[in-house]
Amino acid sequence: MTFIEKTFANLHNWFLLDSRGSTITTAVGEGLSTIPQKIRVLFSWLTLALVATGVLSTIAKYRRTIVTRRPVENKPDYLCSRFEMEYIILTLACSLIVVITVIVPYVSQGYSMERTYFQALAVLSPFFAIESITVARWLKTQAYVIALLVLVPFFMCTTGTMYQVFDQPVSMVLNSAGSEYQLWYVHNQDSHAAQWLGQHTKGQEPIYSGSWPGPRVLESQGMIDRNRTFIGREIPLADWDPASIHGNIYLRYTDINLNSVVEEHPEIFIEKSKIYTTNGSAVYR
Repeated sequence: MTFIEKTFANLHNWFLLDSRGSTITTAVGEGLSTIPQKIRVLFSWLTLALVATGVLSTIAKYRRTIVTRRPVENKPDYLCSRFEMEYIILTLACSLIVVITVIVPYVSQGYSMERTYFQALAVLSPFFAIESITVARWLKTQAYVIALLVLVPFFMCTTGTMYQVFDQPVSMVLNSAGSEYQLWYVHNQDSHAAQWLGQHTKGQEPIYSGSWPGPRVLESQGMIDRNRTFIGREIPLADWDPASIHGNIYLRYTDINLNSVVEEHPEIFIEKSKIYTTNGSAVYR
């Protein structure tokens, strides 16, 4: 319900590109500063273009590609059998969901455009193959050549391999560096500070986390109720009024050593005292 409410509340931002999340803004070319990012955007658009044209061409040739009561023409030679009408309806539904995620404000922020697209590909992927065959015939080559030329770089980008090739690590699966590792890795200092908070704070006392996923660390390592924690994906610490923070502020290793939260936002901490530190994480009050 909260997601739906926020979606309707953001409809007035229809013409603001920033209201559609970082994935959409990157897809239209904003903030592209590295070669791997540009390669990812290029091949993401290529996969989307092949899928979309495959869907449209299949529907345009419905007499040959879709099961109807009175088939007029023979099916195309690249199909083993015609598509059932139920599958086409499901295809149109998935396509509509992707379009809604792109054009409606907040939806791509609240649910993630990449998550929506990859889930839709489970249904839409046959149309990528269909259009690859069509393009291959135009270019007089093999269909798998077109498919691999697009899919190999695309999957290298989505898995982080392309960034690794250019020595710009992003995936924590491939190495212990990069933004993803910094975001999700729980350092020993984070765990100790969360445990200390769980043992030395009152049951209903609020705790403000420096960044996401701080509340999850507090819950898993300090056994602290999520209802006591503030700051999430959409409410960074910098957006809070210092006068409204009454309680403990929990800073992870990443907040202090990489994001420099204390130095970047001195107005929040100028009247706070450091009551616990683990040489990496800290608690202010």
